[in-house]
Amino acid sequence: MPRLTRLRFVSIGYKSARMPDVTLDFSDASRKPIDTMLWLRNGGGKSSILNLFYSLLLPHKRSFLGQHADQGDRSLEEYVLPDDRALVLAEWQLDDSKRLVLTGGFYEWQQGEYRHLKRLFFMARVFEPFISLENIKLSDESGQRFTMYAFKQYWSNLSKQFPEAEPQETDQQQEWRKMLDGYNIDPDLFAYQVRMNSREGGADE
Repeated sequence: MPRLTRLRFVSIGYKSARMPDVTLDFSDASRKPIDTMLWLRNGGGKSSILNLFYSLLLPHKRSFLGQHADQGDRSLEEYVLPDDRALVLAEWQLDDSKRLVLTGGFYEWQQGEYRHLKRLFFMARVFEPFISLENIKLSDESGQRFTMYAFKQYWSNLSKQFPEAEPQETDQQQEWRKMLDGYNIDPDLFAYQVRMNSREGGADE
């Protein structure tokens, strides 16, 4: 199966472990993915990292790791500030080659009477230097952070400029699952990992 090489978190995280723009590298000097241990003190953000990573692959509310884990009943909504826009990005190496695939989620609050957290899922083959984890465009020419609408337009334009990278985006969970399956990133496999991480000793159980 594809292996995770890097994770990036932008303007997201629980209030006591917020990540303004953090990249975690799980590869060696040749960009080959390697087994990695994440070691942090209590309160350092380990649970937040797991919660947010798994929510990208299993976006249904009932699947959110923080809802069942030992740290208490949490939801994705608690990780995005009211007036902020947040991103979770994951880079993968495919089975069949050294080619890399980028998957991501963009989060923004819908204002108004029925306020809720909107999510846009997107993916593409890495096509450096234009499409990569570190070169994703997050702001316009004036430095103003993209709204979800502006980011969606930007991503759609990439498909016209670089069709070989196969940029795609959706706000529908079932379509997102099909997009992941297209690169052999199997959400069902990660569902087992969520169960194992739902509490201390969960792997033994």
